[in-house]
Amino acid sequence: MEGVEPDTVSILNLAPAVSRLEDIGCCKSIHGYVIRRSICGVVLNSLIDMYSKCGEVHLARRIFDRMQVMDDDVSWATMMAGYVQNGCYFEVLQLLDKMRYKNVKTNKVSVINALLAAAEMRDLERGVEVHNCALQMGILSDIVVATPVVSMYAKCGELKKAKELFLSLEGRDLVAWSAFLLALVQAGYPGEALSMFQEMQHEGLKPDKVILTILVSACAKSSNLRLGKSMHCYAIKADMESDTSTGTTLMSMYTRLELFTYAITLFNRMQNKDVVVWNTLINGFAKYGDPRLALEVLHRLQLSEIQPDSGTMVGLISACAILDYLDLGTCLHGSIEKRGFEFDIHSPVFALPSMCCYTAAGGGNRKKPR
Repeated sequence: MEGVEPDTVSILNLAPAVSRLEDIGCCKSIHGYVIRRSICGVVLNSLIDMYSKCGEVHLARRIFDRMQVMDDDVSWATMMAGYVQNGCYFEVLQLLDKMRYKNVKTNKVSVINALLAAAEMRDLERGVEVHNCALQMGILSDIVVATPVVSMYAKCGELKKAKELFLSLEGRDLVAWSAFLLALVQAGYPGEALSMFQEMQHEGLKPDKVILTILVSACAKSSNLRLGKSMHCYAIKADMESDTSTGTTLMSMYTRLELFTYAITLFNRMQNKDVVVWNTLINGFAKYGDPRLALEVLHRLQLSEIQPDSGTMVGLISACAILDYLDLGTCLHGSIEKRGFEFDIHSPVFALPSMCCYTAAGGGNRKKPR
């Protein structure tokens, strides 16, 4: 619309769309327009949210720090949410301390994000502190607040407390159940998650795709094949097996339990195979089966239109390390550097130099796969 300039409402409506696209260039264009027009207020909160969802949390913090009105609890909560989305949990709790120092009112959103941060950091002391804050605010009856409280206790290893709180919740829905079950699995208590599933069945609730995925993961981690197969049957009856996330988790379970025939059958039946599906099979063979088959799956991947990612490379490097295929491993390492893949410092990719040194010392060989 020529001659019509975007106003505050236009920007507020545009920001969520840009966030979903993760278009950082568009973010900066909108930010520049806001600066040129000296727009402030709620639009700045929208910019914080937009940058955070695009992975540029440091730019979001820069906007937050330059805001003139620092007693707006919404701005603080938005910044905390941005940190949680980007895994910056320590910074969330730092902001909470700063809020209290500056006597900024704590709202429901900031409490939820502080609970999520304490849970991920396994910081029980801070979690209890935020729990008490929620009690004082009188917001624990809200299941949106109570659910992360339960998850925090579960992830911090306080199973008895978590179960007591969870079973005392009124109006437990599938969202609350999925959060609690996931917390149990992530905290290393898959058996407890499966036991709680029985309680869920007694309440007459049926698992959705999210809960089914969590339960299948729990079966894999607890080596409960019987229940895992039951979950697979349920997925087929409920027409969930074709769902990419569900199918991938089932494949992961079967490879972990070394039932590769089941995993391959599932893989071949899946209509929409994204790179995560391929990686699940490659990493499964590399970790629990025949690493040579991981390389065979790579050849099939190369014939498809799917591009490998860092997860693919982790599985392939692991396979090369096990097989002492130095030439192929070196070639993959070069591809990694060329494409600029990013890895966690604990990734097997960082073990490649050690493998090379071992081979150079005469402990390996330079075989290539046939």
